[in-house]
Amino acid sequence: MEQNAKRKRQKWRHLGKFQTEAGPAELTEVEVKTQFGKARLMQLILFHEGTAYVLTAGALKKDFNRHAPAIEKAMSSLTVSTDLFSHIANPALQASLRQAWQKKAAGLESKSFEKGVLEECSSLGAPWQILMMRL
Repeated sequence: MEQNAKRKRQKWRHLGKFQTEAGPAELTEVEVKTQFGKARLMQLILFHEGTAYVLTAGALKKDFNRHAPAIEKAMSSLTVSTDLFSHIANPALQASLRQAWQKKAAGLESKSFEKGVLEECSSLGAPWQILMMRL
């Protein structure tokens, strides 16, 4: 009975292929009823080197069109990386931050690394900066 209640509360549909920076992915849409009203969730599913990555974004259905451009931009920018430093386009800055990170990892100093990540790499976005700070 619980399963039937869930089915009545949501609609799912496959929207097709969607190109990301990491390669082609599949895009799906789920409409669900919430306590705030109907919501639309977009799910991007990327299979990359034996791993499935799922990126989900959503908004109330009545507000979705206002957020759609930002959602599309975020989904198309999806990348898979094993080296966060490789996203730094400036080779000198990349080398400098690698060196500062090595000092931080050795427990010698971390201020130059943190300053570089926060001030010099703001264009890479907050999620990238958060991941770097956790290294």
